[in-house]
Parts: sequence; structure tokens; C-alpha cells
Amino acid sequence: MKNRFFGLTIVATLICLNFPVISLAADLRSQMLANPCLSCHGPDTRSAGSIPPVVGMTSENIKAALLAFKKDERIGTVMNRIAKGYTDEEIDELARYFTH
Repeated sequence: MKNRFFGLTIVATLICLNFPVISLAADLRSQMLANPCLSCHGPDTRSAGSIPPVVGMTSENIKAALLAFKKDERIGTVMNRIAKGYTDEEIDELARYFTH
């Protein structure tokens, strides 16, 4: 009986220790998805010049813009090609990332 309780305690501890790792992996994934955006929109997403800034946009506006580029409903220089490379789930993730 003691061995079974000890085994369950070990398993529960290992599961709890993995939750921060899972959360960190999700955060890193979001950063990896966002990195290409920063090369044009700037590290603080306050791009200068003709490239629209991302800072200040709502999550819904970012998502709508990316989906419009993806579907060729909005014309850009390279954004149409870039947006087509993202899944709808990744677009949701990007929208959340840039508004948090």
C-alpha cells in the first residue's frame, strides 16, 4: 500500500512539474510565429514609414487583417504570401500575442 501511494505521489509531482514547461513552450511558439513580423513592423511593432504599425490594434483587427490578406481580400506587397503560410489557429495565436 505504501509503495502504491509513493508511486502515485511521484506521478502527480511529475505531472505538476510539466505544466510550467507546457506553458513555456506555448509562449515560445507564439514568439517564434511573431518573429518574422518584427523584421518589417519593428521590434516594438511601431513601424515607421509606409508599413502599418501593429501596436494599438485590437486582437479582432489583427485577425481580420491577416485573414483578409490570406484570402486575397486585402492587397499587400508581401503580406498576402506571408498570411497564407499561417493556419487559422496560428493567426488567432498571433492576434493574441500582439495584444497582450
